[in-house]
Amino acid sequence: MERLLESIRVSCPNAAHGCAARPAYYDQYDHYQTCPHAPCHCPGKDCNFLGSTEALLDHFTSAHGWPSTTKISAFETCCICLYDGFNFILADCTEDDDHFATSSSRRYLFLLNVTRQPLGCSITVHFIGRESPSEALRCVLNYSRVLYDPRDRHKYLGSHSLQSEIDVECMDLSNGLPNPEDCFQFVVPDSVLRKNDKKDGIHVEVRISIINLE
Repeated sequence: MERLLESIRVSCPNAAHGCAARPAYYDQYDHYQTCPHAPCHCPGKDCNFLGSTEALLDHFTSAHGWPSTTKISAFETCCICLYDGFNFILADCTEDDDHFATSSSRRYLFLLNVTRQPLGCSITVHFIGRESPSEALRCVLNYSRVLYDPRDRHKYLGSHSLQSEIDVECMDLSNGLPNPEDCFQFVVPDSVLRKNDKKDGIHVEVRISIINLE
């Protein structure tokens, strides 16, 4: 009987979103609970779009014009420019990575929400997708600046460096984004922001890590 049940394979309900898995009949629920192809919601106000990671990223850029960075590898530090509002990072983790071995390559979609506060710039980080019990996601943000006297460009005034390691929460955005006040916030004070950072985007260093819990 066990062999018979093992031979009964079913398609994942997320096949239309790119999942090619065919779990055993009795394993289909466990697979569905952690399927990386499960569709997620668009965080846009009054937007009802639902899709896979790839479909979402295309929707974000084509329908909303939100900035996205797609050429980032997990475990590597990259300097990117973040603009007010929603910013997206698509990080790759390949199976031959020395830090984290996976059965196949996987792409991780992160949302970095930038809001201007009275005393500075606040950044919150979220992972859009289905949580995996075998993984923990971390994001390290770093902002640094060396300050000189504006009247004498050779006169050193001081330096500022801010770094935070954030344990990133997984979500499918079905309930929208959480209140920023309930999240860990990476805050850069106005006193150290460059003029261009205040007027345009803020340049920060980003490092994504996927931790194997097994």
